[in-house]
Amino acid sequence: MSFGVSLSGTSLAKSMKEALAYEVQEARVYNKDFKPGLAVVQVGDRQDSNVYVGHKMKVAEELDFKAVHVKLRQSVTEAEILSTIETLNDDPTIHGIIVQLPLDCVHEVDVLKCTMHVDPLKDVDGLHPLNAGKLAQGDLSSGFIPCTPRGCLELIKSSGVELEGKSACVIGRSKIVGSPMASLLKWHNATVTVCHSKTENIVQIVQNTDIVVVAVGSPKIVQGHWIKPGAVVVDCGINSVEDSSAARGYRLVGDVDYVACAERAAFITPVPGGVGPMTVVMLMRNTLESAKRFFNIPAQARKVRVNVREDVEGFLVAGVSQKPCAKTKKSVYPSDIEVSRTQTPKPISRLAGEIGILPSEYSLYGKYKAKVSLDLEKRLSSAELGSYVVVTGITPTPLGEGKSTTTVGLSQALCAHLARNTFACLRQPSQGVTFGIKGGAAGGGYSQVIPMEEFNLHLTGDIHAITAANNLLAAAIDTRMLHENNNQDDKLLYKRLVPEVKGQRKFNQCQLRRLERLAICKTQPEDLTDDEIRHFCRLDIDPDSITWNRVLDTNDRHLRKIMIGLGDAEKGNSRELEVCVGQSLVVLIPGMSGFQFGCVISTNVRFILTAISQAFLKSALLCNNPAPAARGYRLVGDVDYVACAERAAFITPVPGGVGPMTVVMLMRNTLESAKRFFNIPAQVDLESARFISDFEQPEDRKNPVDFVIREDVEGFLVAGVSQKPCAKTKKSVYPSDIEVSRTQTPKPISRLAGEIGILPSEYSLYGKYKAKVSLDLEKRLSSAELGSYVVVTGITPTPLGEGKSTTTVGLSQALCAHLARNTFACLRQPSQGVTFGIKGGAAGGGYSQVIPMEEFNLHLTGDIHAITAANNLLAAAIDTRMLHENNNQDDKLLYKRLVPEVKGQRKFNQCQLRRLERLAICKTQPEDLTDDEIRHFCRLDIDPDSITWNRVLDTNDRHLRKIMIGLGDAEKGNSREAQFDIAVASELMAILALSSDLDDMRNRVRRIVIGYNKHSGQPVTADDLFVSDSLTVLLKDTVEPTLMQTVEGSPVFVHAGPFANIAHGNSSIIADRLALKLVGPRGFCVTEAGFGADIGMEKFFNIKCRTSGLKPNLAVIVASVRALKMHGGAPKVSPGQILPKEYSTQNVKMVEAGFSNLAKQIENARLFGVPVVVALNRFESDTVEELEAVQRLARGAGAFDAVICEHFAKGGLGAVQLGEAVIRASALPSSFKCLYELNIPIEEKIRTIACKIYGAKDVSLSEAAKKAAEKYESLGLSNLPICMAKTHLSLSHEPDVKGAPQGFVLPIRAMRLSYGAGFIYPLVGTISTMPGLTTRPCFVDIVIDPMSKQIDGLF
Repeated sequence: MSFGVSLSGTSLAKSMKEALAYEVQEARVYNKDFKPGLAVVQVGDRQDSNVYVGHKMKVAEELDFKAVHVKLRQSVTEAEILSTIETLNDDPTIHGIIVQLPLDCVHEVDVLKCTMHVDPLKDVDGLHPLNAGKLAQGDLSSGFIPCTPRGCLELIKSSGVELEGKSACVIGRSKIVGSPMASLLKWHNATVTVCHSKTENIVQIVQNTDIVVVAVGSPKIVQGHWIKPGAVVVDCGINSVEDSSAARGYRLVGDVDYVACAERAAFITPVPGGVGPMTVVMLMRNTLESAKRFFNIPAQARKVRVNVREDVEGFLVAGVSQKPCAKTKKSVYPSDIEVSRTQTPKPISRLAGEIGILPSEYSLYGKYKAKVSLDLEKRLSSAELGSYVVVTGITPTPLGEGKSTTTVGLSQALCAHLARNTFACLRQPSQGVTFGIKGGAAGGGYSQVIPMEEFNLHLTGDIHAITAANNLLAAAIDTRMLHENNNQDDKLLYKRLVPEVKGQRKFNQCQLRRLERLAICKTQPEDLTDDEIRHFCRLDIDPDSITWNRVLDTNDRHLRKIMIGLGDAEKGNSRELEVCVGQSLVVLIPGMSGFQFGCVISTNVRFILTAISQAFLKSALLCNNPAPAARGYRLVGDVDYVACAERAAFITPVPGGVGPMTVVMLMRNTLESAKRFFNIPAQVDLESARFISDFEQPEDRKNPVDFVIREDVEGFLVAGVSQKPCAKTKKSVYPSDIEVSRTQTPKPISRLAGEIGILPSEYSLYGKYKAKVSLDLEKRLSSAELGSYVVVTGITPTPLGEGKSTTTVGLSQALCAHLARNTFACLRQPSQGVTFGIKGGAAGGGYSQVIPMEEFNLHLTGDIHAITAANNLLAAAIDTRMLHENNNQDDKLLYKRLVPEVKGQRKFNQCQLRRLERLAICKTQPEDLTDDEIRHFCRLDIDPDSITWNRVLDTNDRHLRKIMIGLGDAEKGNSREAQFDIAVASELMAILALSSDLDDMRNRVRRIVIGYNKHSGQPVTADDLFVSDSLTVLLKDTVEPTLMQTVEGSPVFVHAGPFANIAHGNSSIIADRLALKLVGPRGFCVTEAGFGADIGMEKFFNIKCRTSGLKPNLAVIVASVRALKMHGGAPKVSPGQILPKEYSTQNVKMVEAGFSNLAKQIENARLFGVPVVVALNRFESDTVEELEAVQRLARGAGAFDAVICEHFAKGGLGAVQLGEAVIRASALPSSFKCLYELNIPIEEKIRTIACKIYGAKDVSLSEAAKKAAEKYESLGLSNLPICMAKTHLSLSHEPDVKGAPQGFVLPIRAMRLSYGAGFIYPLVGTISTMPGLTTRPCFVDIVIDPMSKQIDGLF
């Protein structure tokens, strides 16, 4: 009896392992750090999985791979598995990831989702749909082929049998073996049949097959008589069968009866020792290939994969679909922006892949920009360098020599036309230049960086970051000098610099370094002598020696020489200095975390028309016998219809068969896509498939946003992200906010967007955990029903903090992750002035916060920076216009400069045409204006004393509260007193928060009133300065809210951040409206109002809701026992200091006395017709009696309910009762109404707020306030809501008066107009719009680890 040749996988695998080991050593010649990394994720403790994983780890280690075995417990959640995979995706030392199947898990886990979560570039198992799709389409080189099919193919090849033309049968259709094996054989030109459990006549099919691959998991299912003599049989099965004679009581067999089939087969694989060893070695092969791509080995001649072709006019073009820009009659060449707009840039992710940058090595900033991580340099540490070329020029002239254009053009020539890998490296242009005289700096013509607008505007925010950092240092310098001068006592200054925190004093790292520089070898604050304290504390900076200037990224000549520190609080600390353009600092501060790259376009091109050759029969075939067709031909199919119809039971005709069905299925697919796009829940049963929106879940779904809820080891309920309880330290009952944030692993924001129903085309990534959401989403959801609208406010604030942001986040987590209600939290973006000042971050706190905390509290997506840039451009325009009007006494000369001749033609732009319309000058040609009309058009005649528009910085800088600008020689006679505000106090921030879309924002910006004409008293607007549309350009991206997530993975919109005193202190209308539409009718939008209910909530109702037309369902008022004690007469406290004993010992009477404030705020909310739920944040020192007293009193005062909350410590679980109360209260009918009508007099509106909300007896307007009110009424501007600017620390105008004062008269000192935002703000007392820095601000404790980029000390 003869047997077929055994195809030993063991021997073949051994020889292939030797080859792999040689390749590893060969690769290290290119890069000494080369080390492939393989990670296996195993869930549970199945014995067979343990054996398989152990074998894989052993082989990997033998080949000197980095082998990582991640073994997760059986109780692991799907969210934790996904989080683990995400961590491995981001690990640059791991090049291959496999998820060991089956998953031994007690919870229900979507296996497909887990395998899909593996980065396709690391999916060495080849199971990701992208890799599976490549194999299905015949791409066998760029993706990964599954290991078992690849091993089977190698075994078949080792037999020497030629695959081409052979018949092959694959028994089994699994995604892991059967289906990919069939594709692999098909693309090696075998004729393949796939058999499975439903296949009829399977034996007959196999008997006629040359190659048989079996993978069904059923012992010896394939019998000998099935096999065609001389066939090749590959057995992928491995099954254990009982065998008492075996040592282990069982033996391993395959899906094939080896003995019987070997009698007929020419070649056959044994089990064990056949496919198994090859599967493992192919896993190593895939991992090695992945690592080679990662390390760029071997170095390719052409890393930039550009399709070079010859254009019809002889040009070589590459990379993007090029379109020549039509040449106009008036210009030989189109403008740069016209060229840029006609091109279609590649997505930057595609370009990154072409040049060998891995997805883990860059962060997208929109579609066409990305920041590149310095991890790339580590990976390429051993790479050979290319040639280094610098482009420079002759001494510059106003004509421009074109260095940037040459740099880009040369790189295009080398890369796209001469087949050399080439990078162009350019500087980021300053916005001062962009909006000044030069314009953009992206190159020019057909040699420029595109998109041109993105290159020339904010880019990825580096200049803004440098500006912020520079000005923080400048503020620190003046603040330190102030505090040293004002604190003559060394020990008092020392006490402030090294304060006692929770009973302990210690130096931080900055202070220890100073001690080292002073050669003071001590580390304990108590050990310093008086002389050492003096030297440590006092820098004694010579003001005349200071070389560090403040900077703005705006051309602003009036800041060339200024005097700062002119305010009363800074007396004796004023000094003269200059402000530089922000870009001047770029060369002084290196070390940004990455660089930007963009697409470059090629030279002038034309489309190429290519002929399409036909691979099969012509569609028009002539027939021998039938009557001549009208068109001279007729359509036939691939089948002889007449002959085949005689034998077939059913047959499709041509035409009229498949063709119409193809079209209707195209319509079916389009309809299903549209339903997903429009979030339409109406289901269409198509082959038992139900298309359900990810966010609109059915009633019985436990979690609304694809969360898996589990009980944590310490009893916390957590969801959505891989939660880890933060270890409690000895010194603190609770970990710090940054510690909590850092122990959590957030979901990629793209995943969260998918869960809540936002399409990829509707958001732009800003890194991995933030995204800007397009307003196209609102268009898609225009008909969506709205959810319930909840505003979170509080009692009158105290330094202790009541926890509004924490409650907003905690409530949203409770509703979303624990009560199965779709919920969005909507928060304001915090100012960096606050972050680096005294308060620290503003992302919530504890286990109820927005993560990543660092990204939330720092630059976010650049909205505040954009507002700063736009605000200061307008400020510069104001002073520049006054200067030029004063210096150009001749109206016609000024007119000539404002409307210059360009290429032989003068014409008005759109801004100027609008000014002519406002002046009732009905002319459109510059030459037609009379001298009088020219004078009125040119001269704004701004009264300097009437200017209300201030410059802003996002830095606490008290020395800029009162300054003198325009002290330079060139600005003589144009100096004036001015001030800087904190950036979030800008009217532009209020405009952003109240705008409905970009068009609305543009109109609001145009009508900003900056001052008044000194002759007519008429308002002067931003549009009169011809700068309004430029401001809108700077602000265009700010209208898109930023999507982030909470600790528990529920969605958050962060948008806008207006002050709550001179502005309305609420997040944006846009964010709230989008959230209400996304959550649906059963969901909730939880939005926060700044300060207490008397300020933030009142403005939320009277200004925000009036503007938006949205009707709130209820208000949540946040309070705490200790805050009520302060309102009840307890001693004053300071943040960070030890609390007096009154706050830690029971005192129900003091709580009851302080309840008057909460009672007044409940009354205030009910004035607007909405129900009130009180959230009572619990602290450890609170007693049951105190808490119950507040609950009792709150319900008695009219609150729907009063709930004790513990979300700081327990996350959403700690706010479940609050969430339940909110759900019940939201079901009540809302009779929302505003407090006053807009058409009543200004003074009456003020009186209504003061008496009804604050408890005042009356109001008293100063003469200045009365004149302002009269002026606004005479100008027809009085029909606006009122935005009271008063202290937030009391219901009255006196900050020290706590509780609920009554019978006082509220003094109105002055009145201002924010016409762009759409309100009038009366000033009650002195309101500071530029905070100061303390002796020891927060920035003293903030540090970063350059290696890990981990930030410490941020709150």
